[in-house]
Amino acid sequence: MLNRKKRSRKRAPERCFCNECNGIYIDPRTYRKHNTTFSLQINDLMIEASQSFSEDVPMIEASQDDPMIEASQSSLLQNEDISQLENSTMLQSRMRKRNRNYTIREYDEDSTSFDGNVDNDVDNDVNNNDDDNNNDDNNNDDDKDDDDDVFEDYSSPDYNIPDNFNDLQNISEEWIIIFILRFQTRFRLPDTAIDTLIKFVKHVLTKLDSDQFENFPTSLYTARKKLGLKHQFVTFSVCPSCHKLHNVNDVEQHIIQEQKAIKKCDHIQFPNNRCRSLRKCDTPLSEQKELGDGKIVNSPLLIYPMAKVKDQFLHMFQRPDFEKNLRLWADRDGNVKKDILCDIYDGKIWKNFSNGGKVYDEEEISNEQKFFNKEHADDHLGIMINVDWFQPFERTIHSSGAIYGAICNLLRETRFKPENMLILGLMPGPNEASLHQINHYLAPIVDQFQSFWKGVTLDQTFEHSSGRLIKCAIIACCCDIPAARKLCGHYSANVSCHRCLKVATNGNFGGLDDINEWFIAKDVDDH
Repeated sequence: MLNRKKRSRKRAPERCFCNECNGIYIDPRTYRKHNTTFSLQINDLMIEASQSFSEDVPMIEASQDDPMIEASQSSLLQNEDISQLENSTMLQSRMRKRNRNYTIREYDEDSTSFDGNVDNDVDNDVNNNDDDNNNDDNNNDDDKDDDDDVFEDYSSPDYNIPDNFNDLQNISEEWIIIFILRFQTRFRLPDTAIDTLIKFVKHVLTKLDSDQFENFPTSLYTARKKLGLKHQFVTFSVCPSCHKLHNVNDVEQHIIQEQKAIKKCDHIQFPNNRCRSLRKCDTPLSEQKELGDGKIVNSPLLIYPMAKVKDQFLHMFQRPDFEKNLRLWADRDGNVKKDILCDIYDGKIWKNFSNGGKVYDEEEISNEQKFFNKEHADDHLGIMINVDWFQPFERTIHSSGAIYGAICNLLRETRFKPENMLILGLMPGPNEASLHQINHYLAPIVDQFQSFWKGVTLDQTFEHSSGRLIKCAIIACCCDIPAARKLCGHYSANVSCHRCLKVATNGNFGGLDDINEWFIAKDVDDH
């Protein structure tokens, strides 16, 4: 098969009766060329014959008093036009049959004559195309003018965060389940091991007393369900292309013509693009799967779980020593020397951050105006945001991201313990979000912290059974340089080094008159 020679295509010769060939056999391509020239010559002869025929026929002078003469004259002209139209139509059909790949000119079936002036028609077509292009450019310019200063929408879809806390069901064997779950947390055991342990305990207890332990959980899932330990996440469907967040229920229940269909992303990714068709993302958000009973369901391609900040604070404030540990930072002033930076509490931001969100000089702000003071040491919390990507699978390229926060009111030795960290969101893979696409994941998190900046009431804490008001402020980010640029952006075009305060001097190599307006250092307070 590999050594088989390619066969060349042979064309059967055709006999041509034009003036040049006189009935000899020639190549089919040459035959079509000669036939096209011969047809055009016949067409010119037909036109000349029709014109000479119209000149030889004497025109009868019409008289208003003789209607028969008018009728005969009009019928003569009409017959002449019809015969000329039939000749032109017959020639057109023959040329199309013989020369489908070598069409020279498209005939207009509504016209009654063919003048053979191809150049004029080509010029007219070119002019018409130029006019159409100019009109399109004008329309695009108008659209561009209308869409100036339009930015991409990063807001998240509507979602509801329930305020109720997980209630514990009244079951007699709850102490056994709690011990097993604490045993898993203490020794960091996987869910599969704990699931097997619960099934074994269920088997032993039913052997001892089947009536008393009839409702004992049979798996880890049922055990968490009995204790009310539901996941504290709000899930979104993510577009694989532009990372826009969508409502999961809308994606799963999308219907077109009373049938489940795959929903496509309707996010306007490039609002200022001159081509309207390229502005919308239009990427499928789900895939259809068939269940065992034949039911078709829409499964989202990517899921973004976002944790509820209020529920996490509610769990933390139930611990006996948590509020006490939040107040320890206010009692360390006497143990630290002046002008020595040992922790975040010694910096200017923590000391002079006001309730209005601005940083003043130390002599310009009073203790009551400070957001972090001794009176609100345990209810005004400073949050440090962290973003990082990791590879959850081996032998493959898959990068998932985590957005989490640390409470700076806790001391450094307890601040970064797993039980004191805030899980904010888990960004799906397999690729990292770009510089602007991460805004889609940050938008719902920022919405939650905006409500905490105004104040959120916790229903109950360990020291306050009637509840208390909690306020939060994001004051810092702690991550590597690439993640920090995605999270906070670049501080200035002149200050690009993260290790020193050296300012770059940009030379006006292009000779621009407004070069000074290109590089303007941002104010720290405004930024």
